[in-house]
Amino acid sequence: MDPESATLDCVGVIDALSQMLLCQPRSFAIAAIDSALNKGLVTVLDVNNMCAGLPARFAVIRDLVDGRCESGTETLVRLMMLAAHLRFVPQVLFAGIGTVDFVVDGCVIVEVDGHEWHDDPDAQTRDYARDARLAALGYTVLRFDYQQVMFEPELVLRAIRTALRMHRNASQA
Repeated sequence: MDPESATLDCVGVIDALSQMLLCQPRSFAIAAIDSALNKGLVTVLDVNNMCAGLPARFAVIRDLVDGRCESGTETLVRLMMLAAHLRFVPQVLFAGIGTVDFVVDGCVIVEVDGHEWHDDPDAQTRDYARDARLAALGYTVLRFDYQQVMFEPELVLRAIRTALRMHRNASQA
């Protein structure tokens, strides 16, 4: 696949990603491919070529790859929402507020927080201010961390569905 980037003790990014598809859970491999795309380590053409070189059962993978997610946990949430047939848009920019991870059905914002960007007190203060501004615009904001995404995915999905249902019910009242 990518013999020019291999050494005696290391393979290239494309070969590593191909191997992940073969031996890791599908969602983890897709998260790795999404991250590589987002970071510019591979191109869409690289991903297309990689998928074309895999057994036919992996053809569906190409349609699930989307380099807009900025972290593996975001990709896992994206895949959850796809499987649940929810309508969402990743990486939506709000003027004066910033970019949010997902807007679901036009009314619920889902943020997936990693320790790197959200653990210090200043970052948390910024997050709270963003959440308040978004709520003032009429959005319901949900935040999930790594532990919830990895170990309580059913709770994450149930919370998103419940927020959607509550938002719809409030709109009809």
